[in-house]
Amino acid sequence: MIGTIYFLIYKIMFLKRAYQTHNNTNSRARVGLVAIVFIAIFLIDNLLFNNIHIINGSGIEASLFPANNEFIKAKQASLIIFYNLFIPTNDTEGLLNAINVITDQMKQVSTALYRLEEKQLSNAQQKKSGVVYYNLIGNNEQFTEMNTLCHSLHPRLVCLQLQHYTNATESVTLSSLYDYCHTDIAKENDMKRVVYLHSKGSFHDHGKQTPWRRALTNASLHLDCLSPPNSDCDVCGAQYYTMFGSMFPGNMWTAKCSYIRKLLPPTNNGEYVHRKNEAIKQYLILKAENIVYNTLGWHQDVFFGLGRYINEHWVGSHPDIQPCDMHSPHVGFWNMVEGQVKDDQYEWGMGPRRLMIFDEPESKPVLRRKNIDKWLSKNDTENFRQYYYLAGNMIKWITLYDTVPNQESWVWNHYPAGKMWEEHVAKYGIKSIDALIEQSTKSKYHSIADMNHMSSSVEEEFDKILAESNTWKS
Repeated sequence: MIGTIYFLIYKIMFLKRAYQTHNNTNSRARVGLVAIVFIAIFLIDNLLFNNIHIINGSGIEASLFPANNEFIKAKQASLIIFYNLFIPTNDTEGLLNAINVITDQMKQVSTALYRLEEKQLSNAQQKKSGVVYYNLIGNNEQFTEMNTLCHSLHPRLVCLQLQHYTNATESVTLSSLYDYCHTDIAKENDMKRVVYLHSKGSFHDHGKQTPWRRALTNASLHLDCLSPPNSDCDVCGAQYYTMFGSMFPGNMWTAKCSYIRKLLPPTNNGEYVHRKNEAIKQYLILKAENIVYNTLGWHQDVFFGLGRYINEHWVGSHPDIQPCDMHSPHVGFWNMVEGQVKDDQYEWGMGPRRLMIFDEPESKPVLRRKNIDKWLSKNDTENFRQYYYLAGNMIKWITLYDTVPNQESWVWNHYPAGKMWEEHVAKYGIKSIDALIEQSTKSKYHSIADMNHMSSSVEEEFDKILAESNTWKS
């Protein structure tokens, strides 16, 4: 773009000389000069005021100016969706599966738009419209009729492609959503919520993907997620969990832009990724010194939220989150994955309403008791230092955002040893982990900075966790 502008400036100067040489009689030069000037103004305007990105001093990719023009369709839309779309290349069976996934999800989107219209029939003059902004990853040649499909399902549903990537992760579309939430369009109406969906099952196609995708999509597009009964809710999805991380398993949700703006940009290999990796390394150091530990019954490395799982942990990563979810608390994780959620089990509520991701529903009391016994200790002194409880969350919140939950937060009542942590944080604030270190080591160390001499064994453990996270299939 910069090279184009330099070329245009050169042409303007050339035509100006031609115009002067011919004493204003060269009409072709005069017309050309005017045309080139207008083109230059147009291109410079687009350079400065559309979606141009820079890398700032911290390494975060950020918009120089909000891309209002790019998201202009969202201004009047009642339903705003960002859709991460993957279509495999050189795979006929995979292509057909991906098209089926897309068609299925866009039918759910159109149904949600019709439901929005039915909800406000009293305002007959206001016809609802929806916009789906999508990034296409992989094959961009075999499916070019996305907007035609959307329009055929609902006359006021528009699907617009933002970018094509040969290889990418969900971070590209989460970044598009993040950019949108920073535009003037989004800030003008913070009551409007934005939906994040992805074509789950078009990359790994196995039996559980279809029912899980449909449940996640249905929940995110439910009227109670699009407009929660309690406006305090920041993010809404099918099921919200706090075990392993603050997350909506499957990573589909509807959120307030005012909350999204609190988060770090989700760019690939950006500041969020760097700080999240640093938090896990800090935990490994503290574990090596027996200051924080994990003695619970589940040790899968993927639950650290690294590698290909890091995007699933993004939306819930800030301690200010006020979550809500759609599935009744009597519905377990596997009920959702296996397609066993009935219509009457869509029962909105403020979260968190669940503790353990693999907890059995109340209809299976023996298995439920077994899992609860495996996860919950009655010893608060021990729970105080458990990584998957508040100890690990404090490490992440302080490392990511340099902040801790406020004293009115739900976390103090939700987590084991929450009251102990509430008192600890009230006294030490963002120095809470440093205080824990000093108390535990009797002044051998005074802060995490004193302990950043990572041993080779800690480095190896982190690399192993990262490698496992990037190879795990789900």
